[in-house]
Amino acid sequence: MQIKEVEKRTDLTAKSIRLYEEKGLIEIERNKDNSYREYSKENIDVLKEIKVLRYLDFSILHIKELLVASPKVTKEALENKEHEYQCEIEDYNMKIRICNLLKKNCSKKGSIKQVLQEYEELIPHLENVVEEIQEISRPSLLETIGNSLLYLGIIIWLVANMVDKKWSVLYYTIPIGLIATVFLISNWNKYFSHRK
Repeated sequence: MQIKEVEKRTDLTAKSIRLYEEKGLIEIERNKDNSYREYSKENIDVLKEIKVLRYLDFSILHIKELLVASPKVTKEALENKEHEYQCEIEDYNMKIRICNLLKKNCSKKGSIKQVLQEYEELIPHLENVVEEIQEISRPSLLETIGNSLLYLGIIIWLVANMVDKKWSVLYYTIPIGLIATVFLISNWNKYFSHRK
């Protein structure tokens, strides 16, 4: 078959097909009458295999070795490639976590530059950055107790007004007391969720 048909069947360009031939990945028979390349079914199968291996980022040199390698060697190469991708996934997940943490801290501190200045000495050791930022952004027990005492003071003030039957004051102390209760619950929820 001619190269146009091979392009259709493999979804590869003529340029790529000729490159693989030039690099010795496929051997093409030539028509004795006109010297045109005659591609076989085997060539199509090899080209499809090459296409998959190229998609997996194997080099042309490595593919050339794999095309003649034993199944055991091919399996090992694929396992190594899989491990490489797993490491990349972990790296990208770390980068995503750092982006999320920086986003959260930027909204508190104003800009990435300000956040990065705080963690500048940690940047060469990226594995420490996430833990450090998380630790700093966690509310401390002392801070949580301090906020709780403030909210409890408001709630106690509401209860005292109810006990004293100060009905005129209750119109605005009840909503304030309810808001304080929500903040009190949220305060402890935030503390415990950061401790997980």
